[in-house]
Amino acid sequence: MTRASGLRRATAGLLDAALAAVLALALTGSTGHWFAERAVVALRIGQPDSPWTGGIPMVLGAVGAFVYGYPFALLLIQLARPLTGTTPGASLTGLHIDGPPSSLRRRHVLSSAVAWGPCLGLALGSLTTVTIGVLIAFASVIASIPVVFRRPSMIDVLSSTSVVRRP
Repeated sequence: MTRASGLRRATAGLLDAALAAVLALALTGSTGHWFAERAVVALRIGQPDSPWTGGIPMVLGAVGAFVYGYPFALLLIQLARPLTGTTPGASLTGLHIDGPPSSLRRRHVLSSAVAWGPCLGLALGSLTTVTIGVLIAFASVIASIPVVFRRPSMIDVLSSTSVVRRP
């Protein structure tokens, strides 16, 4: 099998992100609302000592159920990988992850950090955990940048896996 191109991998990621957006819209009344309520507690929105004052909380209040529910929807999309061996985007673009089972599990934890970091932070409900969760998500995104330059991502390296194109 040949190594997958950066464009194909980016397309798979964008397809997963788009599907997560659709799922987040569908879940706004349930999990999105719950995560938005947790964000009010964790970020101290509306508190006198909160940095979240003015127009920003008002805008987030209008779309908060979607914004705060999106990481959970993305986590659900990412959970397809350990259950089926692929995500919807990877399946549509013909990608496959090559590596031993222990490496595949490690890869799943690393690659889904972009979703479970913020989810865990909001679920625990403290500003510190939300900040750490967002930093974990940011690090996960940064770790994927080498793919654009046709190099293995940090996730590929740390998990000892490779993304290949199915014949």
